[in-house]
Amino acid sequence: GRPIFVKDDKAKPSVLFFHAEKDKWRIAKSVSERGDFAHVKDHAELPWQVARAWKVFDGETYREVSMTVEALSTQAPKAEKKRPPPPERPPELPKLPKPDVDELGLDLLARLPQDAPEGHA
Repeated sequence: GRPIFVKDDKAKPSVLFFHAEKDKWRIAKSVSERGDFAHVKDHAELPWQVARAWKVFDGETYREVSMTVEALSTQAPKAEKKRPPPPERPPELPKLPKPDVDELGLDLLARLPQDAPEGHA
């Protein structure tokens, strides 16, 4: 199939695409939209190769307009750079059982505060 071009504007979305059943290039709000802003019956592979005049809706009717679609870039969009894999985790240390309060030395217990200091949350 032919490519679909999407305008990057959420406030005024539009798409340029080839409608195979109707055999024409269309500019519309979406590919499923019944109406369109403009269209042209042309078999061109790409919209900038269209040789015929476009029919542009002026609010009341379609008028033929000489219009050119320009290819700003013929390159495919750059793929997002892949993030490097996260660094390998160091091997986990063996889990040691937490010492019970009774296992702490008496000299260490004497140096521990009874309560947290004031202002400590």
